[in-house]
Amino acid sequence: MFLASLKKYAFFSVSTIYFAMLFFSLVNYKDHCIFTHPKTLLDFSHKSASEVLDICQPKLENLDVTNIDIVNAFPIPELAEKYPFVKKGGHFSPKDCKSYQKVAIIVPYRDRLHHLKILLNRLHPMLFKQQIEYRIFIIEQSGNDRFNRGKLMNVGFTEALKYENFDCFVFHDADLLPENDKNLYLCDNNVRQLSSAIDEMRYQ
Repeated sequence: MFLASLKKYAFFSVSTIYFAMLFFSLVNYKDHCIFTHPKTLLDFSHKSASEVLDICQPKLENLDVTNIDIVNAFPIPELAEKYPFVKKGGHFSPKDCKSYQKVAIIVPYRDRLHHLKILLNRLHPMLFKQQIEYRIFIIEQSGNDRFNRGKLMNVGFTEALKYENFDCFVFHDADLLPENDKNLYLCDNNVRQLSSAIDEMRYQ
């Protein structure tokens, strides 16, 4: 009798706490996600008319969702042939205009060659269409120690500074693929999450 009463009391207590926490979260809910429309990233209000004429302005109407092949990965030499506009060291710069920003893309990496090939096959054509000057840094961890993603990012940031004065740094996982070309790889005044919704979580 005592055990049954104890179970009933425990169930009632846990249920009360659960619903109280649920009610509290609903009442105090705030959306901390800032949606950045592509047009707001291309703000020319602080530039002169002559400067604006020289700046690359991607045609957003030509950027759309892309079907991505996540099965077939091209060998690195084939990727080099497929995208001749990419220079040695993973660098691209538009020829007919000046990129709005210089972007460094830092990819922490170890033992994910298949994912890396697919990522490069996705990023190069997308960034080309976005008319962004970029350089991709693959920061590989050697040895068998635990994968230290944060340290690799710090190393990538430090090494990138030795190349150019980048305006924007994108820290990119090797297994995350942008599906929409309108997801501009540019920076503004806020830290932005480029993969705020992913397919494995039903884009929630």
